Amino acid sequence: MPFFARASSVCFRLFFKTFYRNTIIFEERPLPTKGVIIAANHISFLDPPLISGSWNGELYFFARRSLFENPFLGLLLRHLNTVPVGMGPDAIKTSYKLLSEGKSIVIFPEGTRSESGELKPFRPGVGLIAQHTGAPIIPTYIFGTHEIWPKEKRFPHLFGKRCGCIFGSPLFARPGEDAESITERVFEEVRALRYLHESN
Repeated sequence: MPFFARASSVCFRLFFKTFYRNTIIFEERPLPTKGVIIAANHISFLDPPLISGSWNGELYFFARRSLFENPFLGLLLRHLNTVPVGMGPDAIKTSYKLLSEGKSIVIFPEGTRSESGELKPFRPGVGLIAQHTGAPIIPTYIFGTHEIWPKEKRFPHLFGKRCGCIFGSPLFARPGEDAESITERVFEEVRALRYLHESN
């Protein structure tokens, strides 16, 4: 892992542990750390750094191309393993390339942040990627970041909140399974992880 990305991951882990008592749960150990798809719910701008600081391995993220038009922000994002992509086919093609190189990617199948914090329907892109690459999907449930930094707030709360990530067991595409069915299974697994969190 490049030095800057590794150092950032360590800083993110310390930040979330210090300010928000970040809880990291792995349903299964050991999990594969290379060439996997982390498919997570999306409830806050804080979700990418939270996952980066919670996962044991190098991760690649996607962001819209317009964010890279600012030279400073673009340079920072690239050092944080963030790849500029367009919509639809461009993101899918980039995912194939990264996974074929043994790199792990993070996908938010809802496509945008949830304003309420509740799970929204998943788009079929995650199933399509798994169908064509055979890469394992790690269903992931993020909690707490919506309360820390909801969509309608300009700045996050710094104290008094908690957050965490629950990484589920690997899920694989079945022979002949279509993208929609794979995506539905991922959604159900993430929803099960939410129930697991709420029951504890």
